[in-house]
Amino acid sequence: MTGPNLVMQRRTGGPLSRLLASRSPVPTDHHRSSGNPMLSIFTTTRTQIWGTKDAWSLSAFRGSDQLSHEYIVDVEIQGDEKNGYNLVMSPSGHFTADSWHQTKQDALDAAKELFDVPQDVWSDSPRNRNTSI
Repeated sequence: MTGPNLVMQRRTGGPLSRLLASRSPVPTDHHRSSGNPMLSIFTTTRTQIWGTKDAWSLSAFRGSDQLSHEYIVDVEIQGDEKNGYNLVMSPSGHFTADSWHQTKQDALDAAKELFDVPQDVWSDSPRNRNTSI
């Protein structure tokens, strides 16, 4: 998932969204009919972004001299033990991307690796979003 050329593309048809859709077992009713409540936790961070609002990356494109810009990123983890967890990433002014993880801890580890988000800054409410800025 990570690497020097990880490129996030719109969830509506890019290669990343097709790959994620093919691997994500999230059912149509994402609020779960199994009786298990879906976890949603939130945080906000700041990071360097390369690319455009339609195709952004957390690292420079190979062979490109394009400059990065710092953006505020809203980050959310949502899911449950049965269906896995999505790490949802929403840089200000850019499209939202996500990645699927087997466990909550895997999603937390990915947030730490991608955005340097510590585990103690997550909140249960988007209104009371903690921040790692």
